[in-house]
Amino acid sequence: MADAIDWEAYGRDTRMSEGRLQDAMHAHLVRDFVRFFSDWDRDAYILDVGCGDGFWMETLRNLGFRKVVGFDCAESALERAAEKGLDVRQGDLYDFDVANAFDVILLCDTLEHLPDVRDALVRVHRALRTHGCLYLAAPVYESMRCRWERMARGASREDQARSDDATHLQAFASGELLDLLDGLNFSIESSAHVGNRVPWAKGVRATRDGGRFGDWFRVAATSLFKVHGAPLAQPVASAQPIHVGGLEDDSTVPTAGAPGIAPPEEDTDLDDEPETVLHVD
Repeated sequence: MADAIDWEAYGRDTRMSEGRLQDAMHAHLVRDFVRFFSDWDRDAYILDVGCGDGFWMETLRNLGFRKVVGFDCAESALERAAEKGLDVRQGDLYDFDVANAFDVILLCDTLEHLPDVRDALVRVHRALRTHGCLYLAAPVYESMRCRWERMARGASREDQARSDDATHLQAFASGELLDLLDGLNFSIESSAHVGNRVPWAKGVRATRDGGRFGDWFRVAATSLFKVHGAPLAQPVASAQPIHVGGLEDDSTVPTAGAPGIAPPEEDTDLDDEPETVLHVD
């Protein structure tokens, strides 16, 4: 299903970093993001899955985080991220085979684009260190505005999601996300509906607090016990370096999960098993 989407065209035409704070809903999301990470150790290893042109990576860098890496399947978006000096690689989450590597993994504006949500979260759980944090933000379709629109149009949640963005393959409700995470050995640390669009206001307006049924849902969850060596849902494809302009290492960016990506020289006492880590300069 994902193969039918032209991700290169999407990455070229969708410029998430441009004018993002002018949208009231996204401004509330960014405020929540900054508040959440304000007290974190700036040396935490962070991976942004589906990083696009690097909006969330750049936000973390502006907060002082030093070890942030991202990957995306669209080289067209990665070129813009690399021009900002961000450490990015081209890759597909379903080919991602890294274990016990990261303190934090971001899935911001990403999960709704994926065909197999469960497999994606299994891979993310495997890549997190024990008690590592998954930070997830995704649109949900349970606000009063969404319900009114569906009733007026006779549409399903899936129809509504695709009308927002043709590449949205999922139309979540918050309870579904929480149940899925709980079933995959994540412990929910916090969750919140962020923002509610105000349908009768002129222009795009949104309340800061989403209440019980906001338009976006943010979850922070920690990974619990690990099952090392568990088979992944799909075979891992062989990975080859690709060229993305603007990086210091002769502009050669390894594919996510590629051989030769060295672990950092850090204390690895969180697990007895050696860690495989994407190197972040």
